[in-house]
Amino acid sequence: MVNQLTPNLLLHVRVVQGVQMETKVCNKCGKEKPISEFSKNSRKKDGLQTACKECMAEYNRLHYQRNKEIYSAKAKENVQNIREYIQSIKSQLKCSICGEDRYWCLDFHHTNPSEKEYNISSLVHDGARQKIEEELKKCIVVCSNCHRDIHYKDKAISYQ
Repeated sequence: MVNQLTPNLLLHVRVVQGVQMETKVCNKCGKEKPISEFSKNSRKKDGLQTACKECMAEYNRLHYQRNKEIYSAKAKENVQNIREYIQSIKSQLKCSICGEDRYWCLDFHHTNPSEKEYNISSLVHDGARQKIEEELKKCIVVCSNCHRDIHYKDKAISYQ
């Protein structure tokens, strides 16, 4: 086994069973590990995190447990903001079939089901505004009654 320091003094070059391998010492657990065990970080001299992936996962788990209430509150606030955003869009629209304009009665209907990637309602909980806007471009606005009528007629045609 050959130990040779690389120019940046943070990585070690080891030859194990005839294979050259770069290693690094984790600043959390103190173990020398292959560089594949470290995530990338462009702000560091060697381009890698100072702690290995295993130690970072443990750190992140503990951090989340200690700050769970903060993360939960932020998630609830984000869902509420997205709901208000969708409501503000609907409040300016009306059903493209019957003219219904009560925003709480309006749905987004994908005109081409093969282009549909997400349900708008599922993006409220796990999406960003950009995804919502991209998905809305594939939709028309219809009231809930007209929306059900569209899908009923689609199913009736497919049964014939």
